[in-house]
Amino acid sequence: MLDGDKAGRHTYDRRTFLAQLASGSLVAAAATAKFPGNILAADDPPRALPPHYVSGVLTEIASDHVRILPPGSGYEAVLVRLLPSTQVCKGSCELDWTALRMLDRAEVGTHDGPDGVRIAEWLNANAIYSWNTVAAIDSESVTLAHVEEMPYMSGPPRRLLIGPYTEVHAHGQVATGRAHILRTGDMLYFTGCAKVPEYDAGEVMAIVIVQCDMATGGGGGGWGA
Repeated sequence: MLDGDKAGRHTYDRRTFLAQLASGSLVAAAATAKFPGNILAADDPPRALPPHYVSGVLTEIASDHVRILPPGSGYEAVLVRLLPSTQVCKGSCELDWTALRMLDRAEVGTHDGPDGVRIAEWLNANAIYSWNTVAAIDSESVTLAHVEEMPYMSGPPRRLLIGPYTEVHAHGQVATGRAHILRTGDMLYFTGCAKVPEYDAGEVMAIVIVQCDMATGGGGGGWGA
């Protein structure tokens, strides 16, 4: 889905992008198909990068721009301009460029500037998308446990931090900034951002959480893919 403003520019809305990932059962496959050149893609021959999205590793960081090296062979680092309005998520969504570090993984929604250089609308650093099971819930976080019996549907133990922008879909309800509608033992899928680039980061700021109905294979929050 694309969002447009009055000037006619278009970009991938961050919430839409993460919600689409969270609503699909074959997340990696869907993301790779829709967003060639993203961090989930295999080491395939270079393809044209999508016009409104780029991802990879940060190789240059400044107050007014970053350079991102997409995965795979044959790509050059992509210059992306930053504006004061660029939204940065990295363990929190209330940050600016100073929170970024070299070799952070980055996913960026962009539009073309007047000179053809990409301009960042939003930047997700160290994004993590994973399945897991709820072990405990409190007012600030959800603790996830690895389930040995379901190794392919269970990520490492970790703590999901709940922020004012965290959106939770569970048991036919939707909550923002609170996780009270989840239950211990729920299987869930989440999208979020960590402070460090490792995929097994112990703490992740959750952006979208979807409780999964294992009987139907769908989300528990009532929205479709």
